[in-house]
Amino acid sequence: MRVVLHVGLQKTASTYLQRQVFPAARGLTFVSRPYTQAGHAFNLLQYADASLYDPSVLEAEFQRLRDRSRGGPLLVSDELFSGFPYYAYLNRATIAERLAAAVPDAHVVLFLRNQRDLIWSLYNQYTKLGWYSNQLDADFLYAPGSGMTPEQWFQGDRGGDRTQRFISNRSIFSIEHFRFSALLDLYERLFAHVHVFLFEDFVDDNASVLARLSEIVGVELPTPSPDDSSENRSLTDRQLHRVRMAGKLSALGLGLGSPIGRVAARVMAAAVPDRAEAGRAHIRELFQAADLASDNRRIDADRGLGLNRHAEAYFGEPGPANRASPE
Repeated sequence: MRVVLHVGLQKTASTYLQRQVFPAARGLTFVSRPYTQAGHAFNLLQYADASLYDPSVLEAEFQRLRDRSRGGPLLVSDELFSGFPYYAYLNRATIAERLAAAVPDAHVVLFLRNQRDLIWSLYNQYTKLGWYSNQLDADFLYAPGSGMTPEQWFQGDRGGDRTQRFISNRSIFSIEHFRFSALLDLYERLFAHVHVFLFEDFVDDNASVLARLSEIVGVELPTPSPDDSSENRSLTDRQLHRVRMAGKLSALGLGLGSPIGRVAARVMAAAVPDRAEAGRAHIRELFQAADLASDNRRIDADRGLGLNRHAEAYFGEPGPANRASPE
């Protein structure tokens, strides 16, 4: 029987697939969140350190799922299998290695999205959920430093500039988290079958993407009606600004549930400048400084992923226009 692991990334239509597509497929045993977060075996997989992790627990869980599928394909889908952002993706490789040990013959399905849109979408989502209420700057996305040297220590430096750390605990994301070659190399080292899709292709022609995905899974995946609502729709810049101001007020005890809180949120949204464009400029600056465009070209040349179909998004070059899409 075939086991398929859909591992994300976040903000690449994972929720849409989990709610609209995978459950409607006939002959497919499908599991996803909250079971893949709250289930004991999957919780250990992602969040237990080596001293607490027992590989036999995950192996037994997959065997139970295989038994339930009765020889048919099994699809396990959770975008957090590709790492938990608030842990600086510290568990990304650990999850992949543990999955490879438990189901070495699994097929891995990974959706990529161009880094600039992906980062902005993550910021939008985190703000909408109330996890982050500041503008998009170095506190959200940072460029890693080269670290403190022995010479600095022996010369008496005891400050330890945190901004020069490669991994900073001051910020949520490093731009290096979005160097896709590192992620692809990881999965290809551990699994014999790694299938890479592009979110942009799914937006442009979801039927073709689902047809290819159907071949991998081994059953026909339905193409939802165009009238089906999208999941996790992004906020407009104006809505995002209001939510961000509301988040700041909530931290002061002035929630939107009170008349004072609602009035204060409107006043703040009007008085405080909207920094959306500055946030996008920050993303572009770090994207260019890290030369992610060159990394994207390399993985496209090596693997034929079709990034050239979206050259402007991935390479910063003129190319076919990408349609805007709800999340």
